[in-house]
Amino acid sequence: MTGTTLTAGGTASSATGVASLAVYQVVGGNPVLLETILNPFASSNTPTIPLPSLNVPAGSTQTYLITYTFGSGAQAGSYTVGVINGNDLTGHGLTSGKGLNVTGAPVNGAVVTLAVSTATSTSTSTVTTTATVTATGTPTKTKTPSTAKTPIIFPNPSTGDPISIYVPGNGIAHVKVEIFTTAFRKVQEANFDNIPLGVMGSAPRVPMTDKSGDLLASGLYYVVITTAPTTSTGGGAQRLVGKFLLLK
Repeated sequence: MTGTTLTAGGTASSATGVASLAVYQVVGGNPVLLETILNPFASSNTPTIPLPSLNVPAGSTQTYLITYTFGSGAQAGSYTVGVINGNDLTGHGLTSGKGLNVTGAPVNGAVVTLAVSTATSTSTSTVTTTATVTATGTPTKTKTPSTAKTPIIFPNPSTGDPISIYVPGNGIAHVKVEIFTTAFRKVQEANFDNIPLGVMGSAPRVPMTDKSGDLLASGLYYVVITTAPTTSTGGGAQRLVGKFLLLK
């Protein structure tokens, strides 16, 4: 496989909002960086991303992960990307030289939303750094987009193997992962110590079993990730929510 054409979507402009994207190959449950593309949507919402001649053996399955880095001037709104058509994947047989015959499109990625932060004033009439004060002392609020952090879960859908969860952030933290059904019944809880936040290769792995050790049934599940900083190394406290599909 030598390349893929990506189609950007969402309510915000990927051309100005996405500073770079990274392509990973998931090997043994851990992503391995293949390449980083700067300003991928600067000239087109459907760029073709070259891949370093990835060999996919006959009858095998491989998973690839694409992540975004947003620019400081990114618009508030939603961002997403997908592979829309089978011919968006390019390549050829190593022996036959024939082109790829791809099924399963479209494949759509998660929707990431940049929210708008609001300025607040204190009892001493001071305001946050995102606001200015007029001569009458009335704060004038300015809109500054901030990223609504979303955990990355892979593989998604899962076929029953453990899922890996990439937790954004900085520092070393204690990570608690809770899995809920769509009826908000908790079926699994796992705790991990000394997890480096924001490091793809150190993603916690959670088995697809319930608290009794029985395999989870196929369906949609919610994942709640809670992080707590360790005493010595920091790592911000946060609560993230994601979802994944289990298809056995």
